[in-house]
Amino acid sequence: MEFPYVPGNDFAGTVSEVGPGVDAYRVGDEVFGQAVPRALKALAGPGRVSLGTGSMAEYAVYEADTPFIAHRPAGLDVETAAALPTVGLTARALMAAAEVPAGATVLVVGATGGVGTTVVPLLAKRAEVIATATPADEAHLRRLGAAAVVGYDPAGYPSDVDVAFNLVLPGTGSPT
Repeated sequence: MEFPYVPGNDFAGTVSEVGPGVDAYRVGDEVFGQAVPRALKALAGPGRVSLGTGSMAEYAVYEADTPFIAHRPAGLDVETAAALPTVGLTARALMAAAEVPAGATVLVVGATGGVGTTVVPLLAKRAEVIATATPADEAHLRRLGAAAVVGYDPAGYPSDVDVAFNLVLPGTGSPT
């Protein structure tokens, strides 16, 4: 890591300036996205200005052709948009990889985190979701679509689930 270093990947903001030849964005456009992660340097190429530019800054520079930036829809508030890219991409990848069948019973360990609160409503559209949480978070998870909420003790996890999303525990095996 080189200093000065500005942290952050996800962002939402307003385009304040565009470079020559850019016609996909105009000054005043509301956008959101993700800075090109340093881990993708080999794929993105070292010539990208945004590589290593953190999003937690008053101003940040991003290339108009990066696949990690989009116009922010009017119905998506700026705070949600700023929190969505990393968790949204992760949730989408999990849903695609898991191929959860309709009517399945799914256990989500770590349902109250960013990815968990994004994946629970997606799963609830097609499956019965059992989420892990504290009693204080139960009502919130039920509003997101969880059919049941259990505590964090693996001894209390149901054993008759079709799919388990392990969003917090180390390893790749089952949560028990």
